[in-house]
Amino acid sequence: MQLAVVNHPNVTVRILNKCVPRSLDTIAQRRLAAAIAKHSTTCTDQSESQSRCIGHWIYEEFYSGGHTELHMLLAADGDCLYSSGTRLSMTLVDSMGNWQGFAEAASNARPDGRGRWHCNGNVLTLKMEDDTYIEYEVSFNRGDLITTNTTNHTRRIWSKQKRML
Repeated sequence: MQLAVVNHPNVTVRILNKCVPRSLDTIAQRRLAAAIAKHSTTCTDQSESQSRCIGHWIYEEFYSGGHTELHMLLAADGDCLYSSGTRLSMTLVDSMGNWQGFAEAASNARPDGRGRWHCNGNVLTLKMEDDTYIEYEVSFNRGDLITTNTTNHTRRIWSKQKRML
């Protein structure tokens, strides 16, 4: 049995199952997002939103057997860096269910994109060097950055790192 836990200062969601199906993980994320949406705030002043966005932000997506991390570094000078990495792990057992070992694999969180960023009100725009744009509607909740992609409407909750890399 595995226990998947999604923690946030306002809500804790626990799913106990032999494996955590992707659909349950999505349901947990939606419930978490709905619960904190009641307490989130948006910025209407451009300078306020710009200063609140500065920092090293991390989004983690957990699933059975591993997790993925997205890193978004928004520098005060307008430069940005976007990267991702994945960590997988598994416990090895024999046909009788006896523990036989452990295996783990990880990909490096290499920079996927560099570019420039700006925030206008509650809209954060990343213009990457390869001429792609990423645009988010943003709000803040107890130090977390909540983004909703304006293209595919994916909602993510980003935690701010204490110090920038």
